[in-house]
Parts: sequence; structure tokens; C-alpha cells
Amino acid sequence: MTLKEHIDDIRGSLETGRYPDEAAVRQGVVLRLLDALDWPIYSPQIVYPQYPVGEGKVDFALCHPESTPLVFIEVKQIGNIEEAEQQLFEYAFHEGIIPIAVLTDGQKWRFFHLMGLEYYRELKVCELDFIKGNSEEIADCLNIYLNYQSIRKGEAIRRIKKDYKRIYKQKIQWKPVPPIPPELHHVIVPPNAEDNEVVFNKTAWKVAHMRWLGDEWRGSVPEGNVGKAIQVIESSLESIQGSDIYEHCVKHLMLTTRTAEEFNKWVCPRSGFYKKNMPERFGRRMRLSPERVQQMVDEIKKEHNSPAQGSNKNA
Repeated sequence: MTLKEHIDDIRGSLETGRYPDEAAVRQGVVLRLLDALDWPIYSPQIVYPQYPVGEGKVDFALCHPESTPLVFIEVKQIGNIEEAEQQLFEYAFHEGIIPIAVLTDGQKWRFFHLMGLEYYRELKVCELDFIKGNSEEIADCLNIYLNYQSIRKGEAIRRIKKDYKRIYKQKIQWKPVPPIPPELHHVIVPPNAEDNEVVFNKTAWKVAHMRWLGDEWRGSVPEGNVGKAIQVIESSLESIQGSDIYEHCVKHLMLTTRTAEEFNKWVCPRSGFYKKNMPERFGRRMRLSPERVQQMVDEIKKEHNSPAQGSNKNA
């Protein structure tokens, strides 16, 4: 059978409900297609099932050389693909950087390229639908990104990187920096401040918000482009990021964009977005030391627990 014929046959099985659970999808869809894509599915060091990652396991790691994963495939029961990206990304980032990550429930296949940028959540390069999509186009995509020889030769990784960059350039739009919040105005524009001080402080707010976008928003600011986006030279950017006013702006964002409950979940060392190294990873993003980030976290927790602190809303 050709790859297209396998896809057509799987489509028929999907339409008649022949894959009732996750195990059936792994066996009847994923392994079948990997075999059709020339992967040696009976070599567990190459097609590595239940590859251990931290405290979890990813369903398949496609490896080259043996036991060295280049592709992670996370499988879900049909209809359960939504909101599963974070689990897949956590697996991939824990391992280092896995260049191709795939999430599938058998019917839908989502391909992601992580680019070494752990802060971006919109990393999807393409999505396939085995019921609604054209089987020839689906076969072409699978051959481009998942063919065994393409992975071994590096062609698939080069292609997904190229495709990601093209898609990202098309969709990115700079989000405008919002006005200075009233509760922060007296800090950024203090009474009797010199004009250059006000300009510096306003720029610090812009830098803090731009870096915050890189973590908090989809379609975020690419690493290294913050200075370019607000027309600040590198030396000035470093000066701003080392200032007290910049730290104040970052802390304000951390405090006001989440409720106390949401904040505690965000920084939780076991289940939060950053997992066990939140101060280091968030600090790297915001150009703050891990020690300073941890200090901010502790201060914000105290403020949230203060009776005077009202409930905050998400931005």
C-alpha cells in the first residue's frame, strides 16, 4: 500500500469509530503510519515507546542515532487533543530542545517546531485532519516532516525550521504597549522629575511590557527584537533592564495580571508553567537574576495574602 492508501484506509476506520481509545490510536494509526514512512518500528531504540521524560513519558520518541530523540509524538484519544500542547512542550523542553514535536488524536495531527524558544506558545507549523483533509496533501506533509530518511539526513528538521520562520513572519504583529497604569504613574512620572528621567522610566515600562508579552501572549515578541521594536540601542537596553524602575514594572505586571490563585498556580514548582525552575527561566526572559525573581514572588505572595489586596483580573 502507498502512504496515501494507508491514509484513506485510516480515514474510513476513523469514520466508523474503530479506534475507541488512546491505545488503539497508537497501534492502529501512529505505528501504522510510521511503518509506512519507513521507520523500523520493531527497533525500540529508534522508535522508542513510552520514552521517559522527567516524571512522565512521551508516547513515542523517534531517534537518530539510537536513543537520541529528534521527534516526540504525544498521542491522545480521539477528540482529546485540545489543550494538550503544554504537556508535549514540557516533555520536549525537559529533554533539551526537540526540533519536531507532534500531537495527535489519530484524526488531527499538529506539528510544532520549538526553535529553542521555550517561552512561545504558538509554535505550530501545520495541522492535518484525516477526515476533512486531502489525503495526497496529508501524505506530502507526513513525508516532509516524518519520513525516516528525511529525519536521518536532517532534511525534515531544516524544512520545518524554514516553514516555521515563514509562517511566523506572516502572523506576527507587534502588540501596542498599553498606557502606564494609574497605580504606577507616580513611580514612572514622579513629581518634579527631569525630562530625561521620565523618558527613561517610560522606556522601562515599554521594555518590561514587551518582555512580558514574550511569555504571556501568543504571537509574542521574538528574542533579541525588543530593542529594535522600541528603538533602543543595546547599551541603553542593558541600563534600563538593570534599573530599579524596570524591576518595579516587572513586579507590577506579575502582581496585577493574575488573581492570587492564578499566581500561585503559575509559580508552583510542580504544576506551574515553568515547573521546577521558574525563577531561572522567567528571570532569563525578563533579564533578572533568579534570586531577584524569587524575591519578587515572595513579596507578591505576601501582598496577595494581605487583607488590603483586592482580587486582580487577568490582563
